[in-house]
Amino acid sequence: MKAYEKESIRRDAEQDAANGNYSHQPSAFMNYKARDIYDEAHRKSVELNGYGGQDPFHNVEDADRNIKIVLIGVGILAAILIAVLVAAMIIVVQEELVVYAVKFQYCVYVAGALTTLLMYSVGKGANKSLNILFYIGIGAVASRFFAVIVEMREGVTYINYVKATTNGFWYLAKYTLLYFGYIAVIVGVMMLITLLIRKSKSS
Repeated sequence: MKAYEKESIRRDAEQDAANGNYSHQPSAFMNYKARDIYDEAHRKSVELNGYGGQDPFHNVEDADRNIKIVLIGVGILAAILIAVLVAAMIIVVQEELVVYAVKFQYCVYVAGALTTLLMYSVGKGANKSLNILFYIGIGAVASRFFAVIVEMREGVTYINYVKATTNGFWYLAKYTLLYFGYIAVIVGVMMLITLLIRKSKSS
Protein backbone atom coordinates (compact mmCIF):
# COMPACT_ATOMS: atom_id res chain seq x y z
CA MET A 1 0.00 0.00 0.00
CA LYS A 2 1.38 3.40 -0.97
CA ALA A 3 2.12 6.13 1.57
CA TYR A 4 -0.53 8.56 0.28
CA GLU A 5 -3.19 5.82 0.56
CA LYS A 6 -2.23 5.18 4.18
CA GLU A 7 -2.35 8.92 4.88
CA SER A 8 -5.80 9.17 3.32
CA ILE A 9 -7.04 6.29 5.50
CA ARG A 10 -5.62 7.98 8.62
CA ARG A 11 -7.31 11.29 7.76
CA ASP A 12 -10.64 9.49 7.30
CA ALA A 13 -10.16 7.72 10.63
CA GLU A 14 -9.40 11.01 12.43
CA GLN A 15 -12.46 12.65 10.88
CA ASP A 16 -14.66 9.73 11.91
CA ALA A 17 -13.24 9.82 15.43
CA ALA A 18 -14.13 13.52 15.68
CA ASN A 19 -17.67 12.81 14.44
CA GLY A 20 -18.05 9.80 16.72
CA ASN A 21 -18.66 7.25 13.98
CA TYR A 22 -16.97 4.71 11.70
CA SER A 23 -18.45 5.80 8.39
CA HIS A 24 -15.15 5.44 6.42
CA GLN A 25 -14.01 2.19 8.04
CA PRO A 26 -12.68 -0.25 5.37
CA SER A 27 -13.96 -3.79 5.22
CA ALA A 28 -11.59 -6.25 6.89
CA PHE A 29 -12.61 -8.89 4.37
CA MET A 30 -11.73 -6.71 1.37
CA ASN A 31 -8.56 -5.08 2.74
CA TYR A 32 -7.42 -6.11 6.20
CA LYS A 33 -4.28 -3.92 6.05
CA ALA A 34 -6.33 -0.81 5.37
CA ARG A 35 -8.67 -1.85 8.17
CA ASP A 36 -5.76 -2.20 10.60
CA ILE A 37 -4.41 1.23 9.66
CA TYR A 38 -7.86 2.78 10.04
CA ASP A 39 -8.54 1.15 13.42
CA GLU A 40 -5.16 2.18 14.80
CA ALA A 41 -5.52 5.78 13.62
CA HIS A 42 -9.09 5.94 14.93
CA ARG A 43 -8.07 4.61 18.34
CA LYS A 44 -5.14 7.02 18.67
CA SER A 45 -7.29 9.97 17.62
CA VAL A 46 -9.91 9.06 20.22
CA GLU A 47 -7.29 8.76 22.96
CA LEU A 48 -5.42 11.90 21.92
CA ASN A 49 -8.42 14.20 21.53
CA GLY A 50 -10.64 12.84 24.28
CA TYR A 51 -13.44 11.47 22.10
CA GLY A 52 -13.69 8.37 24.25
CA GLY A 53 -16.87 9.51 25.99
CA GLN A 54 -18.79 9.58 22.73
CA ASP A 55 -21.02 6.87 21.49
CA PRO A 56 -19.34 5.39 18.39
CA PHE A 57 -22.63 5.66 16.58
CA HIS A 58 -23.27 9.20 17.79
CA ASN A 59 -23.46 11.94 15.18
CA VAL A 60 -23.34 15.53 16.44
CA GLU A 61 -25.37 16.99 13.59
CA ASP A 62 -28.07 14.33 13.95
CA ALA A 63 -28.22 14.94 17.70
CA ASP A 64 -28.62 18.70 17.22
CA ARG A 65 -31.34 18.12 14.66
CA ASN A 66 -33.14 15.68 16.95
CA ILE A 67 -32.98 18.15 19.84
CA LYS A 68 -34.49 20.87 17.64
CA ILE A 69 -37.28 18.53 16.55
CA VAL A 70 -38.03 17.62 20.17
CA LEU A 71 -38.05 21.29 21.22
CA ILE A 72 -40.38 22.20 18.35
CA GLY A 73 -42.69 19.33 19.29
CA VAL A 74 -42.72 20.39 22.94
CA GLY A 75 -43.41 23.99 21.90
CA ILE A 76 -46.34 22.96 19.70
CA LEU A 77 -47.76 20.74 22.45
CA ALA A 78 -47.41 23.54 25.01
CA ALA A 79 -49.14 26.01 22.66
CA ILE A 80 -52.04 23.59 22.15
CA LEU A 81 -52.40 22.98 25.90
CA ILE A 82 -52.32 26.71 26.65
CA ALA A 83 -54.93 27.39 23.96
CA VAL A 84 -57.21 24.68 25.39
CA LEU A 85 -56.79 26.02 28.94
CA VAL A 86 -57.53 29.59 27.83
CA ALA A 87 -60.59 28.41 25.90
CA ALA A 88 -61.81 26.47 28.93
CA MET A 89 -61.33 29.51 31.17
CA ILE A 90 -63.25 31.72 28.73
CA ILE A 91 -66.11 29.19 28.62
CA VAL A 92 -66.25 29.05 32.42
CA VAL A 93 -66.19 32.87 32.70
CA GLN A 94 -68.96 33.22 30.10
CA GLU A 95 -71.12 30.64 31.85
CA GLU A 96 -70.70 32.30 35.24
CA LEU A 97 -71.48 35.77 33.86
CA VAL A 98 -74.77 34.57 32.43
CA VAL A 99 -75.61 32.45 35.50
CA TYR A 100 -75.11 35.45 37.81
CA ALA A 101 -77.14 37.65 35.46
CA VAL A 102 -79.98 35.12 35.79
CA LYS A 103 -79.68 34.71 39.57
CA PHE A 104 -79.56 38.46 40.20
CA GLN A 105 -81.77 39.53 37.32
CA TYR A 106 -83.68 42.20 39.28
CA CYS A 107 -80.42 43.84 40.33
CA VAL A 108 -79.31 43.64 36.70
CA TYR A 109 -82.47 45.38 35.48
CA VAL A 110 -82.12 48.16 38.08
CA ALA A 111 -78.42 48.62 37.28
CA GLY A 112 -79.17 48.79 33.56
CA ALA A 113 -81.88 51.42 34.11
CA LEU A 114 -79.75 53.52 36.48
CA THR A 115 -76.66 53.51 34.27
CA THR A 116 -78.79 54.46 31.27
CA LEU A 117 -80.37 57.33 33.23
CA LEU A 118 -76.98 58.58 34.43
CA MET A 119 -75.46 58.37 30.97
CA TYR A 120 -78.36 60.24 29.36
CA SER A 121 -79.29 62.82 32.01
CA VAL A 122 -75.97 63.52 33.75
CA GLY A 123 -73.22 62.59 31.33
CA LYS A 124 -75.19 63.39 28.17
CA GLY A 125 -73.08 60.81 26.36
CA ALA A 126 -69.90 62.84 26.89
CA ASN A 127 -68.69 61.46 30.24
CA LYS A 128 -66.40 58.47 29.63
CA SER A 129 -66.83 57.00 33.12
CA LEU A 130 -70.63 57.11 32.92
CA ASN A 131 -70.49 55.72 29.39
CA ILE A 132 -68.43 52.75 30.60
CA LEU A 133 -70.91 52.14 33.43
CA PHE A 134 -73.69 52.31 30.84
CA TYR A 135 -71.95 49.70 28.65
CA ILE A 136 -71.47 47.42 31.67
CA GLY A 137 -75.08 47.83 32.78
CA ILE A 138 -76.49 47.13 29.33
CA GLY A 139 -74.01 44.25 28.91
CA ALA A 140 -75.38 42.70 32.10
CA VAL A 141 -78.95 43.08 30.81
CA ALA A 142 -77.88 41.56 27.49
CA SER A 143 -76.31 38.63 29.39
CA ARG A 144 -79.65 38.02 31.09
CA PHE A 145 -81.43 37.93 27.75
CA PHE A 146 -78.73 35.68 26.30
CA ALA A 147 -79.96 33.06 28.76
CA VAL A 148 -83.41 33.43 27.19
CA ILE A 149 -81.93 32.74 23.75
CA VAL A 150 -80.30 29.53 24.98
CA GLU A 151 -83.47 28.47 26.80
CA MET A 152 -85.53 28.93 23.62
CA ARG A 153 -83.06 26.83 21.63
CA GLU A 154 -82.49 24.07 24.19
CA GLY A 155 -85.92 23.87 25.81
CA VAL A 156 -84.52 24.02 29.37
CA THR A 157 -83.50 26.80 31.73
CA TYR A 158 -80.00 28.14 31.19
CA ILE A 159 -78.75 27.07 34.62
CA ASN A 160 -80.02 23.53 34.10
CA TYR A 161 -78.47 23.46 30.64
CA VAL A 162 -75.04 24.55 31.90
CA LYS A 163 -75.00 22.30 34.96
CA ALA A 164 -76.49 19.19 33.36
CA THR A 165 -75.25 19.20 29.75
CA THR A 166 -73.25 16.11 28.77
CA ASN A 167 -72.54 17.15 25.20
CA GLY A 168 -68.97 18.10 25.90
CA PHE A 169 -66.55 20.97 25.44
CA TRP A 170 -67.40 21.97 21.88
CA TYR A 171 -71.14 22.05 22.56
CA LEU A 172 -70.53 24.67 25.27
CA ALA A 173 -67.92 26.44 23.16
CA LYS A 174 -70.41 27.28 20.41
CA TYR A 175 -72.53 29.26 22.88
CA THR A 176 -69.43 30.98 24.21
CA LEU A 177 -68.56 32.18 20.70
CA LEU A 178 -72.17 33.22 20.16
CA TYR A 179 -72.21 35.06 23.51
CA PHE A 180 -69.11 37.16 22.87
CA GLY A 181 -70.28 37.98 19.34
CA TYR A 182 -73.69 38.94 20.74
CA ILE A 183 -72.17 41.14 23.48
CA ALA A 184 -69.82 42.80 20.97
CA VAL A 185 -72.79 43.75 18.78
CA ILE A 186 -74.77 45.06 21.78
CA VAL A 187 -71.87 47.16 23.07
CA GLY A 188 -71.21 48.46 19.55
CA VAL A 189 -74.83 49.59 19.28
CA MET A 190 -74.62 51.22 22.74
CA MET A 191 -71.48 53.11 21.69
CA LEU A 192 -73.34 54.37 18.63
CA ILE A 193 -76.24 55.47 20.86
CA THR A 194 -73.92 57.42 23.19
CA LEU A 195 -72.35 59.08 20.16
CA LEU A 196 -75.77 60.15 18.84
CA ILE A 197 -76.83 61.41 22.28
CA ARG A 198 -73.60 63.37 22.67
CA LYS A 199 -74.08 65.02 19.29
CA SER A 200 -77.75 65.80 19.95
CA LYS A 201 -76.99 67.30 23.39
CA SER A 202 -74.11 69.40 22.09
CA SER A 203 -76.06 70.89 19.17
